[in-house]
Amino acid sequence: MNHEIQYRSFVHLFPEVQKPTVKEEMAAHRLNSQQGEVWSQPQLSLVLLGERLSGKSSVGNVLLGRRQFELLEEMEPLAEGRRSNTTQIQQKREGAEWKRREEGERFLVWMEKQTQKPTALHMVELDHGSALTLVLLDFLGGAPCGFPGLFCFLRKFISCTFKTWTEADVVLVSERLVSTLHAVLASTAGLLIIKSCKNVMTDRHWLSTDFVWFGVPYMSYDIYAMYLCHYYNCQVKGHVEYRNHSLHTVRAFLRKDFLLVLHHTVLLTIFLPITLFFRRDLGDFFVGCLFTTEFSTPFICLGQILIQLGLQASWLHRVNGVMALLSFFTCRIALFPYMYWAYGRHAGIPFHSVPFHLPLCCNLGNLCILAPQLYWFTLLCRKARRLYLRQAKPKSS
Repeated sequence: MNHEIQYRSFVHLFPEVQKPTVKEEMAAHRLNSQQGEVWSQPQLSLVLLGERLSGKSSVGNVLLGRRQFELLEEMEPLAEGRRSNTTQIQQKREGAEWKRREEGERFLVWMEKQTQKPTALHMVELDHGSALTLVLLDFLGGAPCGFPGLFCFLRKFISCTFKTWTEADVVLVSERLVSTLHAVLASTAGLLIIKSCKNVMTDRHWLSTDFVWFGVPYMSYDIYAMYLCHYYNCQVKGHVEYRNHSLHTVRAFLRKDFLLVLHHTVLLTIFLPITLFFRRDLGDFFVGCLFTTEFSTPFICLGQILIQLGLQASWLHRVNGVMALLSFFTCRIALFPYMYWAYGRHAGIPFHSVPFHLPLCCNLGNLCILAPQLYWFTLLCRKARRLYLRQAKPKSS
C-alpha cells in the first residue's frame, strides 16, 4: 500500500487530529520519493506509526502516536547534528593519525640516513678511519669477553716471551697495552665525529652512541685490571696479606686508587646513561670532543712500559714524556674552553657569556670531569720534574 494513502487515511479516520503541518507533509513526501532506499529512523517510525494507527479509533493511541511523531521530528535535527559531529571528529582523527604516520615514516627515513650503523655493504662508502674503527668495534665489542679475552691473551704471550718478568710486570704491561688500544679507538672515533659534525648541536654520527656502548664493558674491565695490577704489585713486594684475594686487598685497592675508581664509576652510572638516553640526540660534536680526551693515554702507557723495559734514561722516554704532558694539557684541560668557544660561535654569543646560557647541570658535569684532570696533570708535572732532576744530578757531579 502506498505510504501517502496510509498517512491520509490515518488523518481522516481521526478528525480530532489537526491537519498535518508543513513539516509532516514534507516528511511524508520524502518517504514517497525515497521508496526502495534505506530510510532514516524518524522516517521509518513515521511509516510504522501510520500503519499501526490507520484502523484504530482509540484517541489515546492517536495522541500517543502524535506525541511520538513530534518527538521524532524534534530529535531528527539533533541526531543529524550528532552524526555530522561524529563524522567530523572521525575525519579529524583519521587525518591526525595519517599525519602522524606520515611524519613517523619521514622521521624513520631521516634516522636511517643519519644514525644507521654501517654494515659491510656500506664499507666502500666509509673513510679508512671509520672502516677501521667499525672492524675493531665489532671484533672487541661484539664478543662478550672482548677486552678480558685480549687481556688474558697478552698476559700469556708476554709471560712466554719475557720469562724473567714477574707476574706484576706481566699484568701491568698487558693492562697498559689494552688501555692503549682503547685510547686509540676512542681518539679516532672522536676525531671522526668532530670532522663530520658541522653543526655542533644537531648533526649526528653513529659512533657517538655506538662507541659509548662499546665503552661500557671496557670501563668495567679496567677496574678489575687495575685491581690485579695493585694486587700483584703488593704481592711482589712481600706483603703477607696479599697471598690470596680478600676483602682487605679490595679495600686497600679502593683506598689507593680511589679517584680512578670513582672516575670510572661516575662515567658508568651517570655520564654514559645521560649520553645514551637523556640528551635528546643533541651534541654529538661535544661527545666526540670528550672521546678525544683519551689521546694522551697511549703516551702515558708507553712511558710506563719504557720504564718496565729499563729505558727510562733513553731519548725516547724523554720525547714521550714531553708528548704526554702536551697531549694531556691539550686534550684534557684546554679542550673544555674550546667546547665552550665552539658553542658560543654556534649560538652567536661571546665566550664569557656561554656558561650563563647553559643549564646548570651542563656546567657542573664539565666541572666534575675537569677537576680530576687538573689533579692528574699536577701529578704528571711533579713526576716529570723529579725525573728531570734525577737525570741532571749525574751530569752536575
